[in-house]
Amino acid sequence: MYVPIAAAALGLVGLVGATCLSGLGVAGAPLVVKLYGAAGAAPAFVEAAGAFAKKEDGRIEIAIASAHGAFQAAADADLLFDDGETALTDIAAALTANLAPRPAIPLFARPPSVVVKPGNPENIATVRDLARPGTNIMVVSGAHDWLQASTPTDAADAVLLRAVLDNVVAVARDRKEAEQLWAANTHIDVWLNWGAGKVEESEVADISGGLPESLHRAASVMFTDLGESKTLAHSFVAFLASRQGSSIFAKWGWPYTPSE
Repeated sequence: MYVPIAAAALGLVGLVGATCLSGLGVAGAPLVVKLYGAAGAAPAFVEAAGAFAKKEDGRIEIAIASAHGAFQAAADADLLFDDGETALTDIAAALTANLAPRPAIPLFARPPSVVVKPGNPENIATVRDLARPGTNIMVVSGAHDWLQASTPTDAADAVLLRAVLDNVVAVARDRKEAEQLWAANTHIDVWLNWGAGKVEESEVADISGGLPESLHRAASVMFTDLGESKTLAHSFVAFLASRQGSSIFAKWGWPYTPSE
């Protein structure tokens, strides 16, 4: 189920006021674009909505899913968003005909944080260490599904991704369960974490040479039939891709466009 972002326990309540602007449309009706999506990318979308509302006459209303994969978009969704195109496809599959979702539009991408135990006892220093036999990796369910569906065009990258997936020994339902597994299981060496926020009893490994594109996850949007017909929805997506929108997403840990 989706819940209003103001009710979500993500520390975002202070940003909600910035997403509202009393623009008026035909016969005094407010111009509103409604977005539905998952928690991972929500902070960046909320801040972008607030910045957009200061420039345009309109209001962006955002609701988030309380758990990854629990997607039931309301009948009035104009745009869907998430931090992986596979999840958007899953949402779209469950939508009613009146929403008629369009192809996902990838906007920004980010690599995961390579979270390791204090002191980095397994000496994780390169991407090859993630593929090394015996390196035990944990991911969250949505990220695991997305990685499995990834099809790198570079052969070496594809082999590397396969080896990383072979090392996944734990798949958590969500962030909360991942934190519990991390704290309770000393055999988990690495948590590939695309989420925000510090993980207790851990440090982030500095990966020499960076991580391959196959491990970069995209923040994407998808129009529904309702949103496709709204000029304000198109304007908001254009704003997201603008220099100001890019800087907001970079601040929240999405530093690349998918082509970079």
